[in-house]
Amino acid sequence: MKLGPDGLPNPKGQQWYSWVTACKMIQSCMRAVRADDDRAVTYILDSNASWFLRSVWKMLPPWFKESIIQEEIKEETFSQIVNDLRKDLDNSKLFLGGD
Repeated sequence: MKLGPDGLPNPKGQQWYSWVTACKMIQSCMRAVRADDDRAVTYILDSNASWFLRSVWKMLPPWFKESIIQEEIKEETFSQIVNDLRKDLDNSKLFLGGD
């Protein structure tokens, strides 16, 4: 029997964990899309994202695979994205009356 990450017997195996993670990733990417004409851009800022996508590629639905754009992000670009997100967050707090 396969062992899970905690060392205990895991009848579901690693493929089950990968499937659950892939489902969660797809669900989180789609949170901004509510209607047929909605569009959204989701950045996955994780150095393991490319590896993970390759490992579960056969499990992903075709429409999700077609929507993926992988780009190598330079350090300056990453810093700019983070700064823009911080500004957006600060603006939303002001708009919503948060601290």
